[in-house]
Amino acid sequence: MDLTEDHNSQAAVNQDDFNRLKTQHTQLEKQLSELEDLKFPTDSEESKIKQLKIEKLAIKEKMERLHLLET
Repeated sequence: MDLTEDHNSQAAVNQDDFNRLKTQHTQLEKQLSELEDLKFPTDSEESKIKQLKIEKLAIKEKMERLHLLET
Protein backbone atom coordinates (compact mmCIF):
# COMPACT_ATOMS: atom_id res chain seq x y z
CA MET A 1 0.00 0.00 0.00
CA ASP A 2 1.48 3.35 -0.97
CA LEU A 3 1.04 6.64 0.90
CA THR A 4 -1.82 7.80 -1.32
CA GLU A 5 -3.83 4.63 -0.71
CA ASP A 6 -3.11 4.83 3.01
CA HIS A 7 -4.23 8.48 3.12
CA ASN A 8 -7.41 7.69 1.15
CA SER A 9 -8.16 4.76 3.45
CA GLN A 10 -7.69 6.94 6.53
CA ALA A 11 -9.86 9.68 5.01
CA ALA A 12 -12.65 7.15 4.42
CA VAL A 13 -12.42 5.98 8.05
CA ASN A 14 -12.49 9.59 9.25
CA GLN A 15 -15.54 10.28 7.08
CA ASP A 16 -17.31 7.21 8.50
CA ASP A 17 -16.49 8.37 12.03
CA PHE A 18 -17.66 11.88 11.21
CA ASN A 19 -20.97 10.60 9.80
CA ARG A 20 -21.52 8.39 12.86
CA LEU A 21 -20.85 11.32 15.18
CA LYS A 22 -23.13 13.58 13.13
CA THR A 23 -25.95 11.04 13.49
CA GLN A 24 -25.41 10.86 17.25
CA HIS A 25 -25.31 14.66 17.46
CA THR A 26 -28.61 14.91 15.58
CA GLN A 27 -30.24 12.33 17.87
CA LEU A 28 -29.07 14.20 20.97
CA GLU A 29 -30.30 17.46 19.49
CA LYS A 30 -33.75 15.93 18.99
CA GLN A 31 -33.88 14.58 22.55
CA LEU A 32 -32.70 17.90 23.90
CA SER A 33 -35.29 19.82 21.91
CA GLU A 34 -38.09 17.62 23.24
CA LEU A 35 -36.98 18.16 26.83
CA GLU A 36 -36.46 21.90 26.37
CA ASP A 37 -40.00 22.20 25.03
CA LEU A 38 -41.38 21.10 28.40
CA LYS A 39 -43.02 24.00 30.21
CA PHE A 40 -42.24 22.69 33.70
CA PRO A 41 -39.42 20.14 33.56
CA THR A 42 -38.79 18.04 36.65
CA ASP A 43 -35.43 18.02 38.40
CA SER A 44 -34.68 14.76 36.64
CA GLU A 45 -35.51 16.27 33.26
CA GLU A 46 -33.36 19.33 34.04
CA SER A 47 -30.46 16.99 34.87
CA LYS A 48 -31.03 15.10 31.63
CA ILE A 49 -30.96 18.38 29.69
CA LYS A 50 -27.58 19.26 31.23
CA GLN A 51 -26.24 15.77 30.51
CA LEU A 52 -27.41 15.89 26.88
CA LYS A 53 -25.82 19.31 26.38
CA ILE A 54 -22.49 18.00 27.68
CA GLU A 55 -22.67 14.90 25.46
CA LYS A 56 -23.66 16.98 22.44
CA LEU A 57 -20.75 19.37 22.99
CA ALA A 58 -18.29 16.47 23.35
CA ILE A 59 -19.49 14.99 20.07
CA LYS A 60 -19.27 18.38 18.35
CA GLU A 61 -15.66 18.72 19.52
CA LYS A 62 -14.83 15.25 18.16
CA MET A 63 -16.40 16.20 14.83
CA GLU A 64 -14.29 19.36 14.70
CA ARG A 65 -11.10 17.40 15.46
CA LEU A 66 -11.88 14.94 12.65
CA HIS A 67 -12.56 17.83 10.30
CA LEU A 68 -9.17 19.37 11.18
CA LEU A 69 -7.44 16.06 10.45
CA GLU A 70 -8.86 16.08 6.93
CA THR A 71 -7.51 19.54 6.12
